[in-house]
Amino acid sequence: MKVKEIDVRGDAVTVRFAIDDNLTEGYIKSGAKVDIVAILKAVQASGFSYRTVTVAGSFSMADKLGNASEDEVLRVTYQRSTVERINWSGFDNDNLYDIGESVWLHPAFR
Repeated sequence: MKVKEIDVRGDAVTVRFAIDDNLTEGYIKSGAKVDIVAILKAVQASGFSYRTVTVAGSFSMADKLGNASEDEVLRVTYQRSTVERINWSGFDNDNLYDIGESVWLHPAFR
């Protein structure tokens, strides 16, 4: 994972990161979830007073003509109250998008 930008506006934090390529589509998607968990844990541990944290992941995508560009492929917003209730030792990453307040996923990442 490569964090590209951290934007703080009032009590809203947005973290933009590049999703790592991997062997298969499934590994890419699960790797993105692992990265989101790491970001949420880091924001939680920072002690920063936030109300929401938005995580936006980008990945290299190719259009129908074979031209590649780094595009945003996921954007998930979490309320602080939700993040604070997560029991990280028992949390299943497959539930990550289900607990988001606002979730947008590129069709390739659904």
